[in-house]
Formats: sequence, structure tokens, C-alpha cells
Amino acid sequence: METVKLKTSPGDDFEKVAKDAKTIAINQNVDVEFDFNGIICKVYIKTDLKYLYRDYLNAHLMNWKTVGDLSFYEYLPDLKIQLKLKQDESSELQRLQTEVYHKKEAEEKKQFQKFIKGIEFKVKDQKTYDDWKAKNTDGYGSVIFEYAENWAKMLQTKLESKDLEKLIEYFDLQPNYLNITGYQHKMAKDILKECWFYGDKLKK
Repeated sequence: METVKLKTSPGDDFEKVAKDAKTIAINQNVDVEFDFNGIICKVYIKTDLKYLYRDYLNAHLMNWKTVGDLSFYEYLPDLKIQLKLKQDESSELQRLQTEVYHKKEAEEKKQFQKFIKGIEFKVKDQKTYDDWKAKNTDGYGSVIFEYAENWAKMLQTKLESKDLEKLIEYFDLQPNYLNITGYQHKMAKDILKECWFYGDKLKK
């Protein structure tokens, strides 16, 4: 049977692409292939899209380069056993990696605490700062404030000898153990602009 290749783009939704492929397969009586994140997905007239998505999710774990030929039925017992073993291996590897990461993070935090020991976070408007911080006590928000305070303390250790404009972009003068996102970094900078003793300099 003829095979039609369906083009995909970054940001495409797997289930929508698969549904479009199934529609083409039925309407044109053809097989359809599409590449999704490096996995070749085959769609036939009788393909069960639920199973195709299942196979796609398992592809990297099972080192499958192509999926679709199993997308008609439940996995056979032998394959289920193989998949379970791979899932267990992956979970254990992830656990070990997380353990190593947390140990590294704890050591970095320990070294960081030594660096800023005795440094007080200088605030120009304590009430405004406290009110703002009190509204962000969830995990995501609290990390932003912890980052902002620690970042400011690090900068304060160098302000007597160097200009803030140069210091602010020094990666080594940021508390990297918190592993924040770009957005959290931006929010921390906004907090310092408004509440930090040197915020006006930062605005400039």
C-alpha cells in the first residue's frame, strides 16, 4: 500500500497529528508516517490511536525508532515484562540522579552560606517587602524571594570595590544552588529593584 508522509513542526500536538494521519489513512486508503521528536510513527486504517500514543510514550524507554506496528492491541505478556523492567531501571536511575543532585545542591548551599555569613539583606522599605513576600509563600514564589535575598547578599560583598552594573551579570555572584528558571530570575531582579537598599542603582 502507498505510504504518505505527514510533515510535523515543533510545537505540534501528538494526538492532533495522529488524528490527522488517521483521517488521511481512511480517506485516501493509504498508510501514513510522521516523525515526532525523532520517532517514526506509522498510522494505518485500523490503528488504535490510544495505543499509538502509548507506544510513542514508551519508544524512548524501549529504544524503539519506529512505532505503530503494535498499535492494534494490548502488549503481549513478554513485552509487558520487558517494559516493566525498563520502567524499574529508569525509576532507579532517576532516583540515583536525584540523590546525587540533592547532595551537590546541599554542598553548594553550604559553601554559599559560608560566603554570605554575617551579611544582612538591606531593605529600603521593610513593610512593602514583607507584605510582598507574605503573598508568595508557595514553593515557586518562596524560592524567588530566597534567591533575591541571597543574590543581594552576594552582591553586597563586592559593592564596595566594584560597580553594581558589572556585578549584576556575574554568574558566579548568583546563588545557583536554587536552580531557578529564567522567569524566577527576572522576578527576583524586579523585587530587588523595588525593595533592595540599592534598588535604584539596579533600575539604572
